[in-house]
Amino acid sequence: MTDKASRLDELGREVGRAVKGAVDWLRNGSVEEVLVGMVGERMLDRETLQRLAGRIEEAKNEKTQGR
Repeated sequence: MTDKASRLDELGREVGRAVKGAVDWLRNGSVEEVLVGMVGERMLDRETLQRLAGRIEEAKNEKTQGR
């Protein structure tokens, strides 16, 4: 992994921790409630949710493979 990719990876983790803190505070830890609210406000559409689901699945697979 290049230095740039490593920094971007760490930035992604930092952003994830910050978002988790906001979700914990605003919605008692329910990311599902946040996403449902965003769909309700038309901030996310079906295509975006499907893309997110795919990325979540990839991340799970990477984690189980020890990456």
